[in-house]
Amino acid sequence: MEGHQLKMECIKLIPFFQKLDNEEAEQIASLSMMQRYGRGNVVFQAGEQKDHLYLVQNGRVKITRGTEEGNEQLLQVLEAGNILGELALFFQQTHEADGKADTAANIFVISREAFLPFLRDHPEISMKLLQEVSERLHKAETFVHQLYAAQGEMQLATYLLELAEKQKSTSITLPMSKKDMASYLGLNQEQLSRQLGELQNQGWLRQQGHRHIQLLD
Repeated sequence: MEGHQLKMECIKLIPFFQKLDNEEAEQIASLSMMQRYGRGNVVFQAGEQKDHLYLVQNGRVKITRGTEEGNEQLLQVLEAGNILGELALFFQQTHEADGKADTAANIFVISREAFLPFLRDHPEISMKLLQEVSERLHKAETFVHQLYAAQGEMQLATYLLELAEKQKSTSITLPMSKKDMASYLGLNQEQLSRQLGELQNQGWLRQQGHRHIQLLD
């Protein structure tokens, strides 16, 4: 009973499974194992199939990668409550690093081999997990869009500062059309116009016609 309760506590820590009700979580818990590793024991190695989800129940696991110089680079330290390999339950992947127990560790494990047939037999749970995957994908797409926009704005600001330095003035004359300027910065015209508008709204600059920009700060 104690082991089952521990598995249920582990299930509730895993984001993919937090939309499940108690009965569904119980079913997932029945697929899992609690594995014990001594200090220095290998949990997984680079090049092996990544086909398990790992959650450290206690202890510590080091994730390392060998360098070209023959040294060992520490990438991550997993401690109690840390999770590795959720997507391995859905997609075939390969470990790119080594995992080794840095102390004695108990690790909660679910294998893809047991998980995928279970999903085929429980479509209602599959739909909940698909919703979670979709939400993660949406968040990732939003993040990439925001990052791209931020990089574009930084490129634009850097370019304008370079022009100001070259022309020795905060009143800049653009040496090319905005169409060519957008192409030069790796943007399209709409993105350039939007980013110029945002910089103007933030009080950094003022646009004066098609070819003139006044830097305000």
